[in-house]
Amino acid sequence: MKSCLLTILFLHCAAFTFAQNTPKVYRAKNGSNISKNIPYQEQYQFDQFKPGKVYFRNGRIANALLNYNLFYGEIEFIGPQKDTLLLTDQNFMDSIAVGSEIFYFLPKQGHVQEIKNYGKIRLGEKLVLTVLDNERESAFNHYSATSAISNYKTFSNQNGYQWMKPTDKVVFKRKSDYFFIDKNQRFYIPTKAILLKLYRDNNKEIITYIKEENIDFSKQPDLMKILDFCSSL
Repeated sequence: MKSCLLTILFLHCAAFTFAQNTPKVYRAKNGSNISKNIPYQEQYQFDQFKPGKVYFRNGRIANALLNYNLFYGEIEFIGPQKDTLLLTDQNFMDSIAVGSEIFYFLPKQGHVQEIKNYGKIRLGEKLVLTVLDNERESAFNHYSATSAISNYKTFSNQNGYQWMKPTDKVVFKRKSDYFFIDKNQRFYIPTKAILLKLYRDNNKEIITYIKEENIDFSKQPDLMKILDFCSSL
């Protein structure tokens, strides 16, 4: 009996952990305002707009209530009329602090959050709501998944989040992309070749470590592990 109860408890905990680690998936009908189909708080990285600072390259600092919009992939602020607005003059900004979190601007990509500063290199993460798949309407209003990329168009625009056909549904989930950021705020997609270029004086040790630890450059824990090692050399 005791063994049975322990088994049930283990399965319950495992199911809870799986649910906690499973990325949230959102569905929205094409032609509708997607922002109304996804809870407002879940359209942003933080549960509320936080006091923050925008640091400009000329030394000026602007204070504002800020949050990171997962649709646009950029920082928004609350304007004088209490509406949410995207920041302008991005190329004149050095960095943005939202609470204790630091963001940098990557042209044509949006804002990238600093995960950790390793001295020579920072690890950055860009979190967005991306298209997982779309669901084409079938008989009796049931929806089946299809991966035809040609079925959908971009939704990001200044007038809202719109899709193309009112008879289809679109599926979104949160997705993270990672970057190495050097001291000059140049961004690099993490690869073995880039890492060896950035730490050219320690290539032999790094190559050995990558092989021994089987480093996967697409996974955050592995990126943190290899950067911890590189910063210790």
